[in-house]
Amino acid sequence: MSLPTVIEEDHFSPWGSETLYNTGEAYFDSLVADIESARYSIDLESYIFARDAVGGRVAQALIDAHRRGLRVRVLMDAVGCYDSSDYYAGLLEAAGVEVKIFHPLPWQIHHYHRSPTTGSWLDKALHFISRINQRDHRKLCVIDCTHLWSGSFNISAVHLAPENGGEGWRDYGLCVGGPVVEELNQNFDALWSRGNIKLGKGLFRLYWDNLGRLARRRRNQLLLQHIDNARDHIWIVSAYFSPAVSIVKALANARRRQVDVKLIVPAHSDISLLPFLTATYYADLLNAGVKVYEYQPAMIHAKAVIIDDLHLIGSTNFNHRSFLHDLELDIQLHLPDSKQTLRQWFMQDIKDSIEVTAKSHRYSFTARLIGWCAKLIRYWV
Repeated sequence: MSLPTVIEEDHFSPWGSETLYNTGEAYFDSLVADIESARYSIDLESYIFARDAVGGRVAQALIDAHRRGLRVRVLMDAVGCYDSSDYYAGLLEAAGVEVKIFHPLPWQIHHYHRSPTTGSWLDKALHFISRINQRDHRKLCVIDCTHLWSGSFNISAVHLAPENGGEGWRDYGLCVGGPVVEELNQNFDALWSRGNIKLGKGLFRLYWDNLGRLARRRRNQLLLQHIDNARDHIWIVSAYFSPAVSIVKALANARRRQVDVKLIVPAHSDISLLPFLTATYYADLLNAGVKVYEYQPAMIHAKAVIIDDLHLIGSTNFNHRSFLHDLELDIQLHLPDSKQTLRQWFMQDIKDSIEVTAKSHRYSFTARLIGWCAKLIRYWV
């Protein structure tokens, strides 16, 4: 079956559609339904592809799509899928689905042939050693080159409610449509074949990514510029918060300009060191007047930024991994209803959080010691 022709536009236009999701049930039901109705191609990229009910359901939908004659490709990260890559690579490849593993760990020799990296065995081994800290943290699925699914949802049951077998993680996801989806599909192609990454028309207008040194540097600069130029509000949700000093200073300076700066972080994290590490930033933020909230019901895994009229949902955390190492993707919202929905989610999550104050921000010597020790290795966390 041939792929559809995507009409290129000479002018910039926003997404044709934006549909937002904040529960795993709604997101995965809709994603699987879209996979089941696909006509030409499916390209899926995920940091985690868990061996659980959600992973099995998505895998079966991909296998069924290939049996209908579609081109189906799956790109998994070697670390995120450390416990599941062997299983899913075997299952999917046996059914005819193409699978690649991003940056296998040096000792995962059995995955070397699945890596996009080319060259001899020695060339690959040296490459994987030098890039061991760079992971593919993106979460996306491109269907028929016309629809893009993205956000903070990995392919995992942890995002489902406890009554449905999950852990109730709080996440934001979305599905967008329009001609610019083709650019993101081309980026997937480049990662798949280690080709050149093209800087598309939609970059930093419809989507933010950091594929390549130029895009990574520009992305980090733009975020700082938006913070420095903010006039009304800066609202951030980050599952893992341990940013560079420049970000903390920029947020503090914005608050001194009377900008409303609010930050939501997890009270409970899947990475035990993170709450201690994040707490080491509280004093500087609170002293500047930044409002910090710890989300209580479950792990908040969402990643979102609202700076005046800029609204981003994606995979990027405010930490060194996202800014310096990992591959990330964030989608910029343009439709007024979508922006309003994201703002409503943010305010609801504040209601489900406890505000950190100077009085409540008192930790034992042991907790402070753990936090500062973690801060020494934050470059890799």
